[in-house]
Amino acid sequence: MPIVNNVVLIRGPCPQVVRFDADYTMLAKISFKVPSPMLSAQLADKEDVIGRLLAIEQLSTRHDKEALAKLKQALNDDAFYGVRIEASKSLRADHSDEALEALLTSTKQSDARVRLQVMVDIGGFYRDTAFGAARRAVDAEKNPAIELDAPRYGGHCGFISNEGGARRFWAEQRVVDFCAALATRE
Repeated sequence: MPIVNNVVLIRGPCPQVVRFDADYTMLAKISFKVPSPMLSAQLADKEDVIGRLLAIEQLSTRHDKEALAKLKQALNDDAFYGVRIEASKSLRADHSDEALEALLTSTKQSDARVRLQVMVDIGGFYRDTAFGAARRAVDAEKNPAIELDAPRYGGHCGFISNEGGARRFWAEQRVVDFCAALATRE
């Protein structure tokens, strides 16, 4: 199939948004770097969920204060939970102190799916402030079946423990201990 390049000159004011394949009829991944003003317009278009998701995707590749501010705003203000989830994931992927701060100040989400994603993404930062946020979230949780369990000294939880004299994986032993504790509560 030959590739055809069409150039269209627009006279008058610049368009606010440019979208290729707006009706999603082509089976192709199209890369087009959108300028900041157009990304802002895409994020502001409440009728175009896919456009907002594409804007989040492009913002996630930038690592500047403006992009982080727009991601935080989308996380806190977008009407669609899917856009808020993607904004949270993008902030985690940035992995800067500013991104962590944006996540920490965005924990009060009305949708439980977004709340969960924000907490998962905060957990991706191995910092005391991230652990403190997880601890506060669990302490404030009203569901008694939700508990926080973490290794005493941090790190991953797939290690082998000799605690109690038996060698076993720490995480698997914690599941057994948790179930045993639940059985004694009833």
